[in-house]
Amino acid sequence: MADDAQQTKSDDKNPLDVLEELLKDSGGGSGAGGAKTDPAKPAELTEEELEQKRIEFEQKQAEQAQVDAQQLEKQKELLQTIKDTPQYQARVQQQEEAAAESEQKQQASDGFEITQLDHDKV
Repeated sequence: MADDAQQTKSDDKNPLDVLEELLKDSGGGSGAGGAKTDPAKPAELTEEELEQKRIEFEQKQAEQAQVDAQQLEKQKELLQTIKDTPQYQARVQQQEEAAAESEQKQQASDGFEITQLDHDKV
């Protein structure tokens, strides 16, 4: 019976009121709204600060470009060493042999085409 009385009591409340009460209980009510920083603050940086940040950004970009160039050179060297391996050379040879065999089969079957009037070759 006590549960029924408590249930009807909470049913009478507006859901918005319940949410506000939960916010107050958790400490995130109107007090947290006042602690927010003003979004206009970063726009008030001085010219010196902006120039310093721009210089730092350009330096980081230059450093990253150097690192990228070094990594690219390393990858090119690795690719070259891969091309020198026997496995790579065997694969290339197999591809060449397969292409030659395919061409040879094509040439051998050239004379066996059947030409019909008003039809494509079979």
